[in-house]
Amino acid sequence: MCAALAITGSVMIVANIYVENLDIPRVTATQAEVTGTVSDIETRYGQTYLYLKNIEFYGDSLRDYKEIRAMNPLCNKMGCICVLKDSGQDRIFIGSRVILKGKISIYDKATNPGEFDSRKYYISKGYLFKATSCELLKSNGKKSIGNIAYSIRLKTSKLIDDALDSKDAGILKALLIADKTDLDKEVKELYRDAGASHLLAISGLHITLFASLILFILKKTPMNLNTAYILTVIILFLYGRVIGFSPSSLRAIVMFTILCIGKMRKKSYDSLTAMAVASLITILLKPLCVLQTGFLMSYLAIVGIALILPIFTSVGKRLPGVISSLAMSASVTLSTLPVVMNSYYQFNLFSPLLNIILVPGMTGVLVIGILCLMTQAIKEIPALTDLPNIFAFIIHIFFLIYEWLMKLELMIPHVIVTTGARALIRVIAYEIILILISRLIMITRVGYWRKNQIINNRVRKSSVKLQKDRYEGKSINELKLYNPSADIKRLKRKKNTALASLFIVLVLNTSALLINVRSNKTEFLDVGQGLCACVQYNGQVFMYDGGSTDIKQVGKYVIEPYLKYYGITHIDAWFISHGDADHISGIKEIISDKSVKTDIFIVSEALYNEKDKLLPDTKNSYDVSSNNMSSADSGIDRVFNSSEDKHVKFYRAIKGDIFSSQNNYSSSNQGITFTILSPSHSDNIMLQDCNETSLVVLMQTKEANILFTGDSGLEAERNVLDYLNQNNISVDILQVAHHGSAIKTNSADFLNSLRPQCSVISCGLNNSYGHPHTETLANLVVAGSKYYRTDYNGCISIIYADKRIKILPFSK
Repeated sequence: MCAALAITGSVMIVANIYVENLDIPRVTATQAEVTGTVSDIETRYGQTYLYLKNIEFYGDSLRDYKEIRAMNPLCNKMGCICVLKDSGQDRIFIGSRVILKGKISIYDKATNPGEFDSRKYYISKGYLFKATSCELLKSNGKKSIGNIAYSIRLKTSKLIDDALDSKDAGILKALLIADKTDLDKEVKELYRDAGASHLLAISGLHITLFASLILFILKKTPMNLNTAYILTVIILFLYGRVIGFSPSSLRAIVMFTILCIGKMRKKSYDSLTAMAVASLITILLKPLCVLQTGFLMSYLAIVGIALILPIFTSVGKRLPGVISSLAMSASVTLSTLPVVMNSYYQFNLFSPLLNIILVPGMTGVLVIGILCLMTQAIKEIPALTDLPNIFAFIIHIFFLIYEWLMKLELMIPHVIVTTGARALIRVIAYEIILILISRLIMITRVGYWRKNQIINNRVRKSSVKLQKDRYEGKSINELKLYNPSADIKRLKRKKNTALASLFIVLVLNTSALLINVRSNKTEFLDVGQGLCACVQYNGQVFMYDGGSTDIKQVGKYVIEPYLKYYGITHIDAWFISHGDADHISGIKEIISDKSVKTDIFIVSEALYNEKDKLLPDTKNSYDVSSNNMSSADSGIDRVFNSSEDKHVKFYRAIKGDIFSSQNNYSSSNQGITFTILSPSHSDNIMLQDCNETSLVVLMQTKEANILFTGDSGLEAERNVLDYLNQNNISVDILQVAHHGSAIKTNSADFLNSLRPQCSVISCGLNNSYGHPHTETLANLVVAGSKYYRTDYNGCISIIYADKRIKILPFSK
């Protein structure tokens, strides 16, 4: 067991380090040809996805891709996922060798903290390249044994679609054949938020229930027990082939196989040893699957059941049914907590309670689902097409009850706790301490139970001696009877003290993991062609802009995960430079997200005079010193299309306004100050150009001064230089205006006068505007400013420490 776990751990560490440090440059999509062997076929969202292995590229335009494949063995073995057009699907089978023509690219690496790393995910499945809008040029039409499994999965999927409505069918297909392609997004998010997403995956629970059902049926036949075990294992492996052998299903099948072998040979079964063997077999077959969250969740759940669950039970006794289910759910929650926190950056407080209802109900759901499938198959017979499928209605009721329970749970205030991610060292320390304390608790209980048995044995021996002495005619005064009361009290006191101390350490270990301490930093997120910056300082959070024109739903897929990654649920102030979509599109989504609250939005006064009137007609009042403001009751709807009950508060800022940190510090230089430098009423602002109204903000801390410029132009540059010269202030970090444009902004005189230590350019990769312009880059070089680009470097982090700054690009 130890050897297998050591090998698994080593492979996991090496694989993660290797993939994290893969130096693959960002390249543009290229129209070319690719050939490969079809390993799987999937249909989702009305499109056919082909999974190709043993691929080769054709065409001189793919020189970069060929170099990437040649630079290391891992990339050379990666496959390609192709999105096929409508034509030619009938000539493609699993095992076919095909030639496709399409737009080939590489899966992107996460370029922001908290962002989903699609490259790492698909590498864990064996794919690095992707191709869209593919046209089939040639197929040899060859079939492999895998095509039989695919046909079974396809037929099963059709039967489920015929029996149930689309929403229920998507859930049942996820439960029975691990097909999540038609799973409703709202359902997926509901199960995730309720802490029940594990129910939608083929896990050990599903395999165990499925195997138990098969074994129960086979035991009712005349065959002997060993034959029943062998047939069950064979059926399980065939079922695993149909569903694709996910890490959790492979683990469960291997462990059940070891259990059956033990039963056949009349040997005892140890779950930890079986788990270790399963992990070793898994990494031998699929070494890169150790990168998947599902792999960790599956194995840590077994650790929780095997090592943590016993601490909730008394020695030699069993807990009542409901309490036992709650203890098991709590044990799995404790063991998998770090993975949940580092995957979703939040957890549901009441998920253990909800799971004691949902998990037992899964037995009924799976059994009825199988019966529903069988009934629908019978209905395929022409004479029985009118046969009612009562099981489809029961399944619908089951799913309605599940949905109602989860929505009811989510109505509880503060049920979802946003924790943020944790460093690897903290996760490892938590798991080690958790396992050690769990074992010490069990050892302590068993040890004191044995000592108690010794006392009982001494009482029994004393009673036997008493009877013997009486038989020999000794007087009562001469008789000595052992009195255990003092020893029992002393033993009980020691036991309670030891267990209380261990449980306190257990609680402190969990509490330490939940405590989130954020460092002081400013980060410019990679939002493509747009701008978003986040300032974290002394526990407060400030944002500047948040939009993109080339990343759809940038709020949902970039900004929101970023905030959750750091455990941010409260934003003290959000500065909005102006109303262009590439600066505000994501803010609209964040306002609709109830998990993040923003105290105030600070916008430019000049926006009020624009044609669209982005702000309400009545000016909001805001007293900087007293922090009083009025609520924009209906104007926010016209800005972000959000509901009136949000009560979002606004302040229209103008040149000269100063916003100081609300924290009380022992000295004034420990705070953070934001000064509005532009625009002003006296500016000659061209109202037809929204960029001229950009809110220019100077942020000052004891470590550095950062200038946020939005899309500001030449008038703003004059305002900035006037203020800096009058107050003898220098700028350390510059957010380069208008994504590095050289048109009416970023003049050579301005940059030479400013001479920032570092400049940050937020722009999209190969954007149609040509940002950043060559002239701007040249001006920055002449000004002696080192510049970073989000399109090349990803998120740019400026870390504050010891009155100094350190700049770290997310992607090197």
